[in-house]
Amino acid sequence: MKLRPINLAILDKQTLFTEMLTSYLREYKEINKIVHAVAMQDLLIKLRHSVIDLLILDPHMQDIHFNQIIQFVQEEHPGMKILMLSENVEMFAADQPTEHRVYGYLSKSDSIQELLEAIIASSDEQIYRNKRFTEILYFRQQYKISKKAHPQDTSLNEREVKLLKLLWEEKSNKEIAEHLFLGIRSVEKLRQNMKEKLGVQSTVGLLKYGIKQGFIPLWEREYIQRRHYEKNR
Repeated sequence: MKLRPINLAILDKQTLFTEMLTSYLREYKEINKIVHAVAMQDLLIKLRHSVIDLLILDPHMQDIHFNQIIQFVQEEHPGMKILMLSENVEMFAADQPTEHRVYGYLSKSDSIQELLEAIIASSDEQIYRNKRFTEILYFRQQYKISKKAHPQDTSLNEREVKLLKLLWEEKSNKEIAEHLFLGIRSVEKLRQNMKEKLGVQSTVGLLKYGIKQGFIPLWEREYIQRRHYEKNR
């Protein structure tokens, strides 16, 4: 079966790499259109004007957690597939799922031809099962075994997540206490308990954890405000 030309989006924080990859891929007849971005905000704007079949993604972006991108794709572009492309393949193992529209894993040291094969396979609804894919499954299994052997409860409850969000909004302890219906000393104690639970030393450490876990989406506020504005124009 002959595939129709593929529309791609590339999200990667390295500008030079993104531009070079875009230039290479444009030479192939299988590729119809490419949009590229170095930040999630930039990608959101470009996706408003393009129908994209496949997103090539470096999951270790600075401005957004991978799970937030997955959620966005599922809600706003359910037909879009994802290929992972990263310098550090092992990092996929600990926190990236193999489901949720992810059709393959590649390293930036792989050849452009292998990337093209993965793009074509993904566009045909096929998982690209290369050596990297096998490595990811192995690393993830080892990670799960390690987690079971050394269990540690670092999950946050609803009140703790709310506190994280209030810290992100730069609320004072007094303001947080009012929001959570607690005393100021109780808020201070709660913050200290969270630091000990998560193994961090400061409020910055708490916020970094919140961003990594997707509790604090860096782009979501502006995106929601823009959509609200457009609906009420």
